[in-house]
Amino acid sequence: MNILVEGPRWMGQWSEIVVDSFMNLGHPALLHYHNDKTMAFRLDRLIRGRDLAAFSNERLLAAARGRRIDLLFSIQGKIDAATVRALRDANPGLKVVYWFGDILLDRARRRVEEVYEHVDQVLLSYHGDWMTMRPALGDKLAYFPFGVSERFHRLPLPGPGEHRRFSSEVAFVGTHYPERDQLLRALAKSSVGRLRVWGRGWRRSRKIRSHGRLSMTDTLKVHRNALISLNIHHRQTNDGFNMKFFEIPAAGGFELCDWQPEIDRLQLGDLVATFREGDDLADKVKFFLARESLRREMSRRFQAAVYEKFRYDLRLGRLLAGLGSRGKS
Repeated sequence: MNILVEGPRWMGQWSEIVVDSFMNLGHPALLHYHNDKTMAFRLDRLIRGRDLAAFSNERLLAAARGRRIDLLFSIQGKIDAATVRALRDANPGLKVVYWFGDILLDRARRRVEEVYEHVDQVLLSYHGDWMTMRPALGDKLAYFPFGVSERFHRLPLPGPGEHRRFSSEVAFVGTHYPERDQLLRALAKSSVGRLRVWGRGWRRSRKIRSHGRLSMTDTLKVHRNALISLNIHHRQTNDGFNMKFFEIPAAGGFELCDWQPEIDRLQLGDLVATFREGDDLADKVKFFLARESLRREMSRRFQAAVYEKFRYDLRLGRLLAGLGSRGKS
């Protein structure tokens, strides 16, 4: 199967991981970045007045021209009805999958509704969003949580100076949001565990200082070297997991995560430590800092579980098998 992936260029390497996973399954995969604001785009906007979506779709069609494409896999892409129609005209039998992995705010919800009728399947990464939208949209909507990649998430042995640069008792890597700021300020005030924070937007905080933005590889190194890595979901998360939920254990880190109902549904409660609101975070940090052997055992088991059950290549393989069977029905 020849696959064309339309995805973002982003530090989390979401698009590259998907392409690599398809290739691990033996499928040639071509990657088109839909968010590159290149000089060519800037000139096109100046001369023709087109937005990034129109420019990207034209380049997407150019990338597919002269090639046999069996699957277009769009990761929050800019495809529209005309682009899908043109690709299908050139590739009879083409399947189109659209994956929306972010929090499903109103604008994102409208985007999913717009693209739904033009594709073969829409994937959502938060269980609550899938449950909410499924009655209105139907069976083409599927729940597809994030996962891990052996190549991108399993780290090599530590290099010189890694521990000194990335170690901490308690680490948080992520964008500043008010609710995260409030939780981390309360934790710092409790004096339970020395906290280090990385990520963007923290200049808006009066109390929390960020050590800057990190590449994905360095983010994983923080998780590996921290005694506890915090995972604080966006306040509008609708029962599900961000990428960090899987990446922390994949790197060999110990995760302390805000509780999500999906943890119980997937029977992960004995693998990942959780906290509720308020003082529970400081209490859990204190509890787990004092129990090194328990942290190591939970980290080991959680890492084994995510590579066994949540590898992208395995789950994308099942997705492709389902698309094939649907086409034969």
